[in-house]
Amino acid sequence: MRIFISGKITGTKNYRRKFKRAERRLRRSGHQPVNPAVFPEGWAHDQYLYITLAMLSTCEAIYMLNDGDNSLGAEAEKQLAKELRMPIFYEGEGILCKD
Repeated sequence: MRIFISGKITGTKNYRRKFKRAERRLRRSGHQPVNPAVFPEGWAHDQYLYITLAMLSTCEAIYMLNDGDNSLGAEAEKQLAKELRMPIFYEGEGILCKD
């Protein structure tokens, strides 16, 4: 399953490490993670969001990191996932099993 990783990036130190950890966890579980924490720094927030929403729309599910409730971007991604009727998985719910 292609799964988009969502969480707080803006104002978070070491966010790339946190997203990479989630990417490895999903890959070990047999999924194809889509990691939005790979873009260069310095773009405007709305530029990142435009691209991440497009990335999310190509996925089959979303994986919400624990700090996603404190992020406008992650909340927008979660809302789009709901509108697209995607499964929403949350960090800490255990390892996802491959379908």
